Amino acid sequence: MGKTATSKKRKTSSMSNAPIVKLKKGVESVPHDPDKFLRDRDKIRHALTEAMEEGDMEAFREILSAHVKAVGVQNIINKTHLTKSTIYSRF
Repeated sequence: MGKTATSKKRKTSSMSNAPIVKLKKGVESVPHDPDKFLRDRDKIRHALTEAMEEGDMEAFREILSAHVKAVGVQNIINKTHLTKSTIYSRF
C-alpha cells in the first residue's frame, strides 16, 4: 500500500490580498452598504417575517443578530428596555 497524500496547509486569505478586477467599458457599479439595509426596520421586519413563515429559526436569529449589531446594542436596549445580558444571551 502506498503513502497517503496529504494536502498542503491552506494559505490565509483576506480582502487586502484580493485581486483587483476591472469592469468592462459601459458597466457601472453601485456602492453597497450592508449596514444601511440592516438598519432599515421595514426590510428587516419583512425578512424576519419570511424566516418565521418558512420556519427557519437559524435565518431568523442571523437576521436579528445582524440588525442588532448594525443598529447598536445600546440603541436596542434603550428602545426595548431589555438588559444587555438578555440581548447577548439570545445571539
